[in-house]
Amino acid sequence: MFGINNFLLELSRRTKFSIDKINFVFCMLLCLPLGVLFRIVFHPRRVSASARRLLGLVWGLALSWFCFSWEILILIGLSAVCYMFTSFANPAVVHRFVFIAAMGTLSVAHIYRQATNYGEHAVDFSGPLMLIVQKVTYIAFNLHDGIAREESDLTDEQRKEKLKKVPSLLEYFSYLFHYSTILAGPVCTFKEFNDFIDGSDIIPKKPGEKEPSPLMDVLKKMLSGFLCVVILFLTGGHYPISKNADPKFIASEPFYWRVIYGWISGTVAKLRYYFAFKVAEAVNNMGGLGFNGYDENGKAKWNRVTNANILKIEFATSMKMMMDNWNISSALWLRRTVYERVTHHRTLAVFITSSVWHGFYPGYYMMFLTFGLMLEAGRMGRRVIRPYFQKTRALTIIYDVITCIATGLCMAEGGVPFQLLELRLSIDYWRSLYFYAHIWCLLQILVCRGVGKRMYTRHVETRPMRPESKEENKNWIYKLEHRGASAEINQDKKLKLN
Repeated sequence: MFGINNFLLELSRRTKFSIDKINFVFCMLLCLPLGVLFRIVFHPRRVSASARRLLGLVWGLALSWFCFSWEILILIGLSAVCYMFTSFANPAVVHRFVFIAAMGTLSVAHIYRQATNYGEHAVDFSGPLMLIVQKVTYIAFNLHDGIAREESDLTDEQRKEKLKKVPSLLEYFSYLFHYSTILAGPVCTFKEFNDFIDGSDIIPKKPGEKEPSPLMDVLKKMLSGFLCVVILFLTGGHYPISKNADPKFIASEPFYWRVIYGWISGTVAKLRYYFAFKVAEAVNNMGGLGFNGYDENGKAKWNRVTNANILKIEFATSMKMMMDNWNISSALWLRRTVYERVTHHRTLAVFITSSVWHGFYPGYYMMFLTFGLMLEAGRMGRRVIRPYFQKTRALTIIYDVITCIATGLCMAEGGVPFQLLELRLSIDYWRSLYFYAHIWCLLQILVCRGVGKRMYTRHVETRPMRPESKEENKNWIYKLEHRGASAEINQDKKLKLN
C-alpha cells in the first residue's frame, strides 16, 4: 500500500493533478478488473446473491477508505440513521423523514466543505454522500409506495419499483456502498440493483440464448472518457474558467471573444465531468450492471445506468435537450422523488432541490435560476416559432443549426457561474456580456406570448362547443391559460379569448 501511495504521489507531481483526483482515477480504473471478477468469477449462477452483495459491499468500503479515509464514517453514519428511519418510521411518512435527514446531512456537509475548503473543486466525501442521498430516498419512497399508498394511485413505474418490506441490513448497505456506484454513480433504483445482483436482468430466459457481453460498450465508453481527459490535459491550462471574470481580460478583449471564450472554457470545464461519467458507466457495465434489453436489430443495449450523452449535450438544439442528457441518473431521481410527488410549482421544486443537493455556492443558484428562464423561453419558442420551420427539410435544418448555436450561447452565459462559484465573480462575468442571454430569453418569452395569443385567437375564437365536448373545451381553456391567454364560454356556447 505504501508503494502505491508513493507511485500516485509521484504521478500527481508529474501531471500537476491534485492527489485527491489521482486517487479517484486510480480507484475508478481499479474497478474495471474488479468488474471482470464480479461478472465472471462471482456470476449469479456460481455464487449466491448474498455473497455478491457482501463482496460488492466490502470492495466499495475499501475503495471509499482509500479515497476519503476517515470521512467514510460520515457516509456510514448517514446510512445507519436512514436505515433506522426506514425500519421504524410509519410508512406513511417514512419518505419525508429520510428525505429531510439525508438532505439535512448533505447540507451540513456542503457548508462544512465550503467553510474549510472554499472555492476548491476537490474530490472528497461529498460526492459519494450525494449519491447515497439519492439511494436512501429511493428506498424510502419505494417503501412508502408499496405499503402506505393505494395501488390505483401509483404510476406504472411506481408499481414496478415499490417495496413491500424493509430490506435487510446487507441488502440495504450493499446497495448504498456497492463498489461500482459508490464513487461516481450512476445511481439505479433498488429493484434494478436487486435484478443485477440475482442475475434476473441478464441471465438468458430461453434455451440457446447467450448472455450479452458488455465488452464493446465498455471499450467505447472508456475511449470517450480518455479522449475527454486527453483534451482536458492539452487545453485545460490555456482556457481557465476563472479568466471569464478577470478584470484585465474583460477590459482588453472585445465582446465577441468574451462570448466565445466563455463557450470554450465552459466546454473544457465539463470535460472532467464527462471523463468521470463515462468511466463510471464503463465500470458498471463491466461488472454486469446496466443491461437494458435488445434494440430492434437484436443488439444488446447497455444504457440502463447512464450519466451523460456527450454529443447530445454539446450539440443540443434546446435547453431541455441539454438537461435531459446531462447527469441523467440524477435527473431521473429528481423526477421520481420530487417532480412526480409535489402538486404545485413542480419545476421550481426540482430546481430548488437540485441546487441544495449540489451545495450552497451562489453560482449554483444563479445557474439553475438562469437555466429555468432559458428552459421556459425555449418551450415558448418551440411552440410558436418552430412550426414556421417545419414546412421543408431545408428550413428544418436551418432551424436546428440556429437553435444549436443559440443553445450553446445560452449555456455559455448561464453555465459559467457554476464553475466560478462566487456571486461577485459571476455578476462581473454576466455584466461583461451585458446579460445578453437573460435579455434574449425575456424578450423571446414576451414576444412568443403575444404571437402565441394571436395564433390561438385565429383558431379558436369562434370554435363551437358541442354538449358532448365540455371536458374537451375545459382542457382547451387550460392550455390557453398556460400560454398566457384567458378564455371563457359565452351564452352562445362559443369559446372566446379574453
